[in-house]
Amino acid sequence: MVTKQVIDNTYLRRDEIERLLKAHYGISDDETMAAVYKKAFEEIDLKKLKADPLLRRFLQKRRVGVYQDEDGVFAPAIKTAWQAEGERLMYMMFLGEPTIGYTLGLAQPAEGEMTRWQTFLIMMQAVPYLWRSEILQKAESLPVPRHTIPENLLPYTRMYWSWEGCRDAYMTNQDTGERFEMEGDGMLVWYMPPDYIQAGILGSSRKEGQQAVHLLPTAALRIGTTWPDDYNEMEQNSLSPLLAKLSFLNSPFVSTERERLPRPIRRALKKATAADTEPPIHVVKLREASTPNGGAGGTGSEFRHQWWVRGHIRAQWFPSMKGHRLIWIREYLKGPSDAPIIRKIYDVQR
Repeated sequence: MVTKQVIDNTYLRRDEIERLLKAHYGISDDETMAAVYKKAFEEIDLKKLKADPLLRRFLQKRRVGVYQDEDGVFAPAIKTAWQAEGERLMYMMFLGEPTIGYTLGLAQPAEGEMTRWQTFLIMMQAVPYLWRSEILQKAESLPVPRHTIPENLLPYTRMYWSWEGCRDAYMTNQDTGERFEMEGDGMLVWYMPPDYIQAGILGSSRKEGQQAVHLLPTAALRIGTTWPDDYNEMEQNSLSPLLAKLSFLNSPFVSTERERLPRPIRRALKKATAADTEPPIHVVKLREASTPNGGAGGTGSEFRHQWWVRGHIRAQWFPSMKGHRLIWIREYLKGPSDAPIIRKIYDVQR
């Protein structure tokens, strides 16, 4: 497995991270970080990466394992944990291949190679998550409450979120009206010292025989700011889906447990003397329904009916984090378990 953890998944100051990276790559302290990224990029063993058993299996299955979406378009489907890891490795390969183009937002191509080196390093260290479609639909339909962006918001400092299928993404230049559209495979989410959280949607395209990787960045979250007060309308539209998804990772009703690779892949990796045959891969899905968390007790009032409490995102204050942690609360029945359920019927006429 071609993975390399230069620094542990802990929250460090910018100077601490830079010092560790420079020491790892043998770069003197008076050099800029551009020298670190360049050195790391030069050390890529692209041949070894392309020979990775998991990546090869993923690329083979990706060509034949297709699904048909609502519009009748056939596209690769990501359905299992190992495929999410395969997709991450595929983008590492794309970013490491100099013949494949790279664009950042509306830049054609991205200015300089530094952004490409940075993206490769982030992807190399990212922990993959596979998001089930039902979770994405729920998350993106819920409003995000007012709260303070906390420290340690991310489970890992670098994550790659893979979707089960391609999702449309676009970026518009507000000054010129220029618009770029693509089909996104997933989202790269990372902590950017000293106090920012950045994300970008990843996709690839092939036009006139030229393949390219595209990264559409969202606005940046800043730790310690107040949502939504400190963000303009455009930033809110960009960041609200990201915050909603993070709330689901904190929810007790959502499972984000690690899943193992299939045994044949583990054997192939072991045979190839891979450094990591058990990479951390998480699948984000709903837990099995359990006892409702409402109930009749605790208020001193007697309820004669049960009623449904709508699913919502709760902002819970954590003093140790100096901010709120967003937690998704699943819809549940409230009231005595033996009482009749109140049913609401709405006649929507206008």
